[in-house]
Amino acid sequence: MTVQKTKRILVVELNAAEKHFLDKYVAEGKLPVFKKLLQAGKVVKTRVGARIEQLTPWTIWPSIYTGIKPDKHGIIGFGQAFDALQGYYIWDVLNAKGITTGVFGNRISALVRQNPLSLFYVPGVFSAAQSCFPESLSFIQKFFVFIKKNNIHRSVGLAIQLFFQLVMGAIKGVPFSIIKAILLQMRLELVKGMAYQKDRAILRAKCQMDIFKTLYNQYKPQFSTIHLENIASAQHLYWRAAEPDGFSDELGDLDSFYFENIEMRKSHEILFKDMILDNFRLVDGFLGQLLPLLDEQTVLVIITGLGQKKRDPVHQIHKPEIRFYNLKHLLNRIDVLNCEILTQANPYITLNFRDTADASLGAFKLSNLNVLGEYPLFKLEQREHQLFLEENLSPTMWALGADVWVENKSNEMIFPLFNYVKISQLRDQYTADYSSEGWVLFYGNTTAFPGNMDEITSPFDVMEIYPLLLSYFNDKIQGLDQ
Repeated sequence: MTVQKTKRILVVELNAAEKHFLDKYVAEGKLPVFKKLLQAGKVVKTRVGARIEQLTPWTIWPSIYTGIKPDKHGIIGFGQAFDALQGYYIWDVLNAKGITTGVFGNRISALVRQNPLSLFYVPGVFSAAQSCFPESLSFIQKFFVFIKKNNIHRSVGLAIQLFFQLVMGAIKGVPFSIIKAILLQMRLELVKGMAYQKDRAILRAKCQMDIFKTLYNQYKPQFSTIHLENIASAQHLYWRAAEPDGFSDELGDLDSFYFENIEMRKSHEILFKDMILDNFRLVDGFLGQLLPLLDEQTVLVIITGLGQKKRDPVHQIHKPEIRFYNLKHLLNRIDVLNCEILTQANPYITLNFRDTADASLGAFKLSNLNVLGEYPLFKLEQREHQLFLEENLSPTMWALGADVWVENKSNEMIFPLFNYVKISQLRDQYTADYSSEGWVLFYGNTTAFPGNMDEITSPFDVMEIYPLLLSYFNDKIQGLDQ
């Protein structure tokens, strides 16, 4: 008797991994696993077909997970409450049809509901939800969030906190390999200096990959997905370091704050020239570890959702890598009270109020904060009882250095900006922004998709990824309402 093997999909979400770099590094022979996948699989360029005001992962990934367009689901920021989408996420739909799932690090803030068919769930570091299952993973998730929230800082106090986090981690079952890797990173920064702080993002991604691989091997869900941010982060900050010839050979406003001359800037950026390559190599190695776990009934799908485009910090983008701190004190100074502060996506900050009226009043008071009395400190968006804040620092302010001040227009109170803002000790700034053009790769049992995969051509609308993935389980989900 022939035993029918279980069909599976394993999705690796490489948020905004730019194909420009993928093609470049594959051509240079630096990504052997990606080369194999590109040669044996099917790659299609994707685009965001829907018109949206601001192109961000917050808006696009919920659409990929649900097939619902951004203007319909309305999600714009970190921590946004939107329970109306519960039941529409692909893992919810598959669970309802008897298909097992495992979700790791997804880019949503809604809680994934536990049920016998949802075998594991670990929210991403950008998720407001902290609940995990199995429950033993909860401490690991909180640990990742702790590292993310503090990833641009370095202090004795932080080192002490991290040490106690590691001790608790050992007690609560964090794998020794992860604890060892973090201790080695702490030693590297201590001995060789701040330049090696850049490796923190790679370390966090490696820990996530190791845990996901263990979970996948243990549970073997029919549908599983892992979301990774490390490549997008490296591209944002280090495109100019990787390809300096594509950028202006001069200092921008923020450059002049960080460096005395162009030679100092260049000698600093040389330290980071391989950061994007190192992150692609990390993922390449991870994919190489996953391939032996796939059988002939499994499809590997790599989705970027978005792409990125280089932006010159001299003329096109002015966005330092910063963190807000003492936020509670800042809000108290302007009488914005009784709100919950969500900060792990800092400097993108979400404030949860009791009701819409309190949120509207909070928005009014925050709108009175102006840098140098002229430039709004925050870009504000309100959705019902929530406020979404994004820093809005003017490029002209950097000429004043540490003397930059903020004025509360409602009472003309003035206070130093850097009482509430910390700048990256690596002097990082954005050198890229999101673009609507990404890519998706299919590898493995693609003949199990209904129809002819060759008919899928570039550019492929990201809204079509959801129904395509569902169609792989067509024999299980017949009768699903469109």
